[in-house]
Amino acid sequence: MTKKTDIKEQIWTALFLVTPVIVLGKLGDIYGDSSLNRILFAGLFGGLGGAVGAVFLHLSKSKSTFIKTSLVLLLIGICATTLVVSTKIKRSILQTCEICGYIAITSDKKECGYCGSLTWENQKKINGYDDKQEWLKDEQLLWFSLDSLTQPIDFYKPDLDEGFEKDKNWKPIINQQDLIDDFDDGK
Repeated sequence: MTKKTDIKEQIWTALFLVTPVIVLGKLGDIYGDSSLNRILFAGLFGGLGGAVGAVFLHLSKSKSTFIKTSLVLLLIGICATTLVVSTKIKRSILQTCEICGYIAITSDKKECGYCGSLTWENQKKINGYDDKQEWLKDEQLLWFSLDSLTQPIDFYKPDLDEGFEKDKNWKPIINQQDLIDDFDDGK
């Protein structure tokens, strides 16, 4: 009987300690901008999750299975809610990319999370563009470039792609004729 009790206690311990470590460790992906930072944040948040799980485990000692199950579900709910709220907060600070039109400029305002283009503030330092309109036109011509003249041109589709939403107020500075002319020049 002791072996069966030990196995049950190990399962409860694993549920209370491992679950929050794994779930809250995912916060590293949200708040870390480089792989090293993601690892550090995952460790920090995972450790915090383990500490919270240890408190819940301590509260559940010598309680009924119903109470333990309720506490595990409460712990999972708290962790999942924290993850969802953090994702929403992080997403809400994204800005519209002037090039592709998706709401995907990261909080550091260096590049678009969708098209990967650098923002004007960073690009002018690297390539020495003097005119923002010239830079924007070049970038949009590159981003929306045609593979063939029969390819349909739609600057506003898809509305949602890779989790990023197209800004309904965004307007490109190029038009269909600019893309056709650029295609003809590239031959």
